[in-house]
Amino acid sequence: MKLLTKLASVKLSTWIAISAITVAAAGSGVGFGIWFHNSFYGGEEVDYGSIDASSYNVDYDAYYQSYQKEMNSGTKVAWEEKYTPGQIANLALALYCHQDKVLCQGYGTGRASVVDQEIRSTAIKVGNKFFKESNSLSSVVNIAWRFYEEGDELNTYFGKCKGSNVEVGVFDGDEVTVQTKDEYATQWGRPISTPIAHVINESTVLKEEQLTDKCYGKTEIVKTDNGYIIDLEMDPTTAVIKYIYEMKSLSSLPKFPSFEYCHLVFETDLDLKLSKSLAIEKYFANTGSIGAWVTCTMTSRYQYDGDIEIPKLSSPCEYVYEY
Repeated sequence: MKLLTKLASVKLSTWIAISAITVAAAGSGVGFGIWFHNSFYGGEEVDYGSIDASSYNVDYDAYYQSYQKEMNSGTKVAWEEKYTPGQIANLALALYCHQDKVLCQGYGTGRASVVDQEIRSTAIKVGNKFFKESNSLSSVVNIAWRFYEEGDELNTYFGKCKGSNVEVGVFDGDEVTVQTKDEYATQWGRPISTPIAHVINESTVLKEEQLTDKCYGKTEIVKTDNGYIIDLEMDPTTAVIKYIYEMKSLSSLPKFPSFEYCHLVFETDLDLKLSKSLAIEKYFANTGSIGAWVTCTMTSRYQYDGDIEIPKLSSPCEYVYEY
């Protein structure tokens, strides 16, 4: 078994090769000088070092205890009357964490100026074993990642999508990075057993008076006949304090990306069981001398029954949802 000492210089979801985009734009007939400046310059450099990331941990076990207490109270819970939208999202994520088996599959697109990129992701929990796959494919990028977590060990594999199929990754089993959960979390921001890369708490969810013209939407919760739709407009700095490590590690960026907006949506049933989620983001990926503005949309669906198993490295994930 060969251990990789340095991961390949690519991004998990939406990083696009700058040089390739530049060539594409030059041949597209757009006003190149204006286009180049708007596309590859901008984005304020954020002093993430002044933020104590460890203070932004979310205690999902505590949220699950609160959830169980409410469900065992013997009365019908009106979640929207007792909890804030961010707290309700964390209660739903805590319930997700405590499922014995669960499958989450995502479909997304990333766009950096003139280049679109397809994204697929799968996350699986079976007992105390966890799995994650993230594939990205465009005319200039072809990458696939797999992560396996069991106990205190995390194994990372890098590969490529098979031909033009973003849903099938090809991996070399001899090329693996083996880390403890703490080592992985230090480099990547969180272990894959954590249900979400973003930090949701009362300080990272923006209230109405905190919204600016750069925000994507607003924070609100809507109760339907079948459940809840929870919209969260996130603080573009503190909410991504762990996510940026994942992005930087996977792309070998010299600097952390800076976000203009980050908006999350969760759909649940009346008992807060997740059925669908949506992430909408815009950020500037800084490569040092230049960078690129990237917009990304990721839709995920959740499955709790049926044949849910962690695939072997040689077996492709089966993407079963239509979006």
